[in-house]
Amino acid sequence: MNSQQNLRGEALIVGLRDGNQTVAASDYTKVRRIFITGVDVAGRILFLPTVAGLKNHVSDRDNAYPVTVQIGTTTVIVNPGEVKTLETDGTANGLSDETGSPALEGFSDETPLPDSGTGDPGSSVYPARSDHVHPTAASAVTSVAGRSGDVVLGESDIANLTSDLANLVATDGALNANKVAKGGDTMTGPLILPGSPTQDLHAATKAYVDAVAQGLRVKTSVKAVAQSNITLSGAQTIDGVAITAGMRVLAIGQTDATQNGIYDAASGAWSRSADTDTWAEFVGAFTFVEGGTVGGGSSWVCNVAAGGTLGVTAVTFAQFGAGATYTGGALVSISGSTIAVKTSGTTPAEDSTAGAVGSADAAAHSDHSHPVKKAIRKTGVYTAQHGDVILADSSGGAFQIDAPPGGAVGQWFWIIDPTGSWATNNVTLGRNSQTIQGLAEDMALNIAGAAPRFIHDGTTWRLS
Repeated sequence: MNSQQNLRGEALIVGLRDGNQTVAASDYTKVRRIFITGVDVAGRILFLPTVAGLKNHVSDRDNAYPVTVQIGTTTVIVNPGEVKTLETDGTANGLSDETGSPALEGFSDETPLPDSGTGDPGSSVYPARSDHVHPTAASAVTSVAGRSGDVVLGESDIANLTSDLANLVATDGALNANKVAKGGDTMTGPLILPGSPTQDLHAATKAYVDAVAQGLRVKTSVKAVAQSNITLSGAQTIDGVAITAGMRVLAIGQTDATQNGIYDAASGAWSRSADTDTWAEFVGAFTFVEGGTVGGGSSWVCNVAAGGTLGVTAVTFAQFGAGATYTGGALVSISGSTIAVKTSGTTPAEDSTAGAVGSADAAAHSDHSHPVKKAIRKTGVYTAQHGDVILADSSGGAFQIDAPPGGAVGQWFWIIDPTGSWATNNVTLGRNSQTIQGLAEDMALNIAGAAPRFIHDGTTWRLS
C-alpha cells in the first residue's frame, strides 16, 4: 500500500497531494468507501483495479478540485462535494457510475470516517504518517534534524515556509547585486587569480601573458634558490629559508649540473616537481623566487636547448627580470635603477706603444690603436651587430631590433633601456630567422630599465 493510502476499518483514504495514485486490488476488495484527500491542484487521477462486481462510494467532499477516477480508458469525474457510487466489472475498461442506486448497506453519505487505529486521527486533509496518524494543523514541523523518510507539512508549516522563502529571495537579491554574472558582466575592481593557468580554458594572469610574450614558460614560484651545491634530501635551510616537506626549491648550483632544476622538498629524498620532470619542460622554463637573503625576489630562466636528456645533459639557469643585478663598466654607469652612458672619465688603457689600446672588438687604426666601442642610441628599427651596446629608447613609441644575422659561437650584443620606457612601449627583439632561448619566436622586452645581454652558444641566442 502506498504511503498516501491508508485503510481505516472499511474505508480507504487516498492522498493525491503528491500526485496520481493507483489502488491495489488487495485494498480495494476490503473497503466500501474511498475518501480522496489532498487535491490542491487540478488534473489529479485515481486509478482503480479491474475487480469484478464491486461497488464503492468515492468521496471528493473536502477538496478544491474535481478528481478523475479511471479504469483503462473509462473515466468518471467526481466533483468537489460529491459522493459517487462507482462499480467495476473486472474488464479492462469496466467502470460505471451507479450514483442514485440503492445505498451500500451500512453506509450513508454522512457516515463519519471510521478509525480502528490508535492515536489522534487528526485531519484527513493531511496524508497519514507511517504510524497511520494524520497530523493536525497544530502539529507544526519545527525541525527536520535527524529525521528520515517523508516529512508531512501542515498549514502553519507552509505559511512559515512561504515567509522564509520570501526572506530568502530578498536576501539573495541583495547578494546577487555583488555577484559576477556567468553570462557576462563588468567588474569595478581587479580580478585576482590564484596562479598561472594549467588548462586550456583557465584564465591567464598578466605575469603569465608577459612571460609568454617573451618566449618564457612560467612555472609555479619556488620558496628559495640554492646557488651552490646542496643535498637533495631532508629538511634544511637554504639562503636563510627553512625548507620543509612540500616546499618547492630551485637548485642551480649543483656540482653535477645534470641535477639542477626545481624540486619538491621531502623528509627523505627530494623529487623533481611535476611541472619540470621532463626535458621539454625545462626549455624556456621561468620561475620566481619568493624568499631568501640573497635570492629572494629574483627570477630565473632555464637556458637549455631542446633535445637534451634529463639526468644526462647539464641543466643551466640564468638570472632574469626584476631580480637581476647589473654592474657598470667602462661605457655604462649604473646607480640604483638608473642606467646611463658615461660621457667623461672613460680613459682607455695604454701600453708601451703609441696610441690607445681600446677595445679589441674593434679593428685597429693605422697607428695600431683600437677605437673604443661606444654605445649607440636607437629609436627605430635596427639590426644589431656583434659587440653592439644599444640604447633602445622607446619613449617615442615601440619598435623592433633584430638579432645579428647568422650568429656564431661567442658573438654577443647588449640592449639597454636608457629612459625606462620599455614597460609602456615594448621593444621587440626579432629573431632574424634564428632562435632566441631555443625558441623560434621573437622576444618582447617590456621591463623598464632592463639591460639584457645576449650571447650566441652556437645554436641559439641566450640571455647571459
